[in-house]
Amino acid sequence: MNPIPLYPKYPFSLHWSAIIFSNHDPMVRTYSNHAFSFTALLSNGPFVLTVNQTEPFENSPLTLSIWSDKGVRAKDTCEASDLITWYFALNDNLMDFLDAICSDPVMKNLAHRLYGLRSPATPTVFEALIDSVIEQQISLSVARSLEYRFIRQFGRTCFVNGDLHYCYPLPEDLAGLEPSDFRRCGFTSRKGEYIRDISRSIEKGNLDLESFKKVRDNADIVEALCQIRGIGRWTAELTMLRGLHRMDAFPADDIALRRMISRWYHNGKKISASEALKTAEQWGEYKGLASFYLEVAEYCGINPGVRSI
Repeated sequence: MNPIPLYPKYPFSLHWSAIIFSNHDPMVRTYSNHAFSFTALLSNGPFVLTVNQTEPFENSPLTLSIWSDKGVRAKDTCEASDLITWYFALNDNLMDFLDAICSDPVMKNLAHRLYGLRSPATPTVFEALIDSVIEQQISLSVARSLEYRFIRQFGRTCFVNGDLHYCYPLPEDLAGLEPSDFRRCGFTSRKGEYIRDISRSIEKGNLDLESFKKVRDNADIVEALCQIRGIGRWTAELTMLRGLHRMDAFPADDIALRRMISRWYHNGKKISASEALKTAEQWGEYKGLASFYLEVAEYCGINPGVRSI
């Protein structure tokens, strides 16, 4: 199959947008040698999608390749293209973000150093919510290890060139499980119950997470998500950022995020959630996206410091 060209709105850098997936599980999702690859569940089953950019730091077109030992149909191609467009927010106008932060020299400089960075979104709201539950009260590195163990344990699979690849489980894959099943992945029984109960609610038709994409008011989404057992404000806001691509969502209670804001804006002094939110107000409706720039900067070892642009 010939690679499919995709044309992101200027500016877009695959390297900066996918670098947080470096050294992840290659049978699930990873960024390596300037290519992003992940196992996606399309309507015809799991496929491995690989995305390249001719010039990863520039605004060159992307090329999407679709892999499956059972063949690829035209419908699969369309679905995969739409998914990658959503995943990396290729249709977003990043210039609006750059305009919004122009009065903040710190963020303006960081955006210049990470030029073209977009915040990736999960394929479904369900995936964002379950990941956020998994990450509650543990470090991100531990959470990542548990998430990939979880995907390998319960996710659907496909073979590509003789290798077994895994995609994220569906609610129906999890609804019949018991807490003991989740403990084998390293989860607590309580987290297992949360994940199972969310999956059962979706299976029974009592919860439609994808419908939140049509809700305009973030406060309404937070309120609805917090009605779910095991979901608090932090989990809800993280879900909105990752699963709904709400770039104005801002999980101010996140300890790691407060530490990053302190490092760049408060000389490392410990700050409260309200102080973090006050700092973020200058980013307007792009608080969440700006916070992702801080996360990528920390991941890449980029240090604070304002330079003229």
